[in-house]
Amino acid sequence: MIVKTAFEKYDNDIQELVKSFEMMGDTGNYSLFVDGGWRSDDEFNVTVTGDAFGNFIKVYSFKVTDTDRLYEGGSLSLAADAVAKRLEKRYLKIALYRTMSFLTGINLPYGALTGIRPSKLYTELKGTGLVDDIFSKDFSVSPDKLSLIKKIAENQEKSRPESDKCVNVFINIPFCPTRCAYCSFISATTAKYADKLEYYKDCLIKELALLKTIVDENNFVVRSVYVGGGTPTSFSTPLLSEILATAADFNPREFTVEAGRPDTLNAQKVKALKAAGVTRVSVNPQTFNDKTLETIGRAHSAEDTVKAFKLTRKHFITNMDLIAMLPGEDFSDFKYSLDKAVSLAPDNITVHMLSMKKGSVLKLSDYKVENSALASQMIDYAAEALRVAGYNPYYMYRQKYAGGSLENTGYARHGKECVYNIDIMEERTSILAAGAGAISKKLIPAENRIERQADFKGIDDYLNRFEEVLERTRSLWKKS
Repeated sequence: MIVKTAFEKYDNDIQELVKSFEMMGDTGNYSLFVDGGWRSDDEFNVTVTGDAFGNFIKVYSFKVTDTDRLYEGGSLSLAADAVAKRLEKRYLKIALYRTMSFLTGINLPYGALTGIRPSKLYTELKGTGLVDDIFSKDFSVSPDKLSLIKKIAENQEKSRPESDKCVNVFINIPFCPTRCAYCSFISATTAKYADKLEYYKDCLIKELALLKTIVDENNFVVRSVYVGGGTPTSFSTPLLSEILATAADFNPREFTVEAGRPDTLNAQKVKALKAAGVTRVSVNPQTFNDKTLETIGRAHSAEDTVKAFKLTRKHFITNMDLIAMLPGEDFSDFKYSLDKAVSLAPDNITVHMLSMKKGSVLKLSDYKVENSALASQMIDYAAEALRVAGYNPYYMYRQKYAGGSLENTGYARHGKECVYNIDIMEERTSILAAGAGAISKKLIPAENRIERQADFKGIDDYLNRFEEVLERTRSLWKKS
């Protein structure tokens, strides 16, 4: 299906919705054109024309309601360009979704919603008293996905930050032993950068020292420190220990380190993590099938994951990640991995839907994730099996071009939820970030907006232009 629009500024959003339909099945050879405009400050019309049925025209009229005004932050004026744009984009997607669903017979699980944070939007709209109707009737979200979003929003209530002074700290170590076939992160192998790892450590510690000064000057309260990547534990124990010692100075309530590759963990590393005060560790199998691990480029076995998990289980709250729809896996393969994870009883299990990310080996090799029925079967099984095992869904996010247009969901045992996972997805706090590719987010609640500052993505750029990194960080956090 070819879809064009008079609104070029929204073309990426339009094409994202079209791609979601295409990944679900045959969309036919139709051509559509989306146009529209404001009839008044309170009404926006969308016109969809197409070559089906010997050419047709469909006109949708959207009245700007009090609910819309509440969500968009006040009274609507066409002079308020940002508000008008947000509404225009929303109405265009709803109109196109309804038209494409009618023409193709395809219903997407999240309807016209294409953003990555459905639960955040649900929470924002709760004050209207009409949130369930908005999700089901306006956005066409399916009943089971609406139920999931609602449960997650409810489970997050107890984890709300106490004040606007609460922040989180993210530390990026974008290095891994090997590159996974599904990965699109800006990361590199430790072998390639062996002669620069110590310098990266030194820069990271300097940037963290600056962030600590910013925390102290603003009387911020650090809810969590999250050390991610990449695979932070791919660093040697001495290098990692120095970084963790600096991170511990933030005195976080929650201190997480990703050790996603079990081949990077040993007793010495675990001892170093414990000595630094780390409270939570991720050991991510992705799958417990050795053949799949080899296919996706992970240089370890399923048994390595079990051994690494047992090393960490008695010392830390534990996270595990699994990915549905990995190459060559059928339902029985995914079920085996899910059941194996449950039998090990980690505190958190996050179930990801494989997403075809630009730059990944799978995307470049033209691998397709188009069996939406299988994708749904896997995700539905995980949700029920984890519910029975005593896990509750507590955070979620969606990615572009994910199998079945589905979601990634984190499940946890009661009281074991990861605060950082909630805060980063719901955007409830500021994030002070350090490291190549790390993105700081300064929350400005009074204006309902976020200012972002990204460190240079490339590792070499981060190292060679480090003084610029520090200056940009100072600029973002300077007191106004």
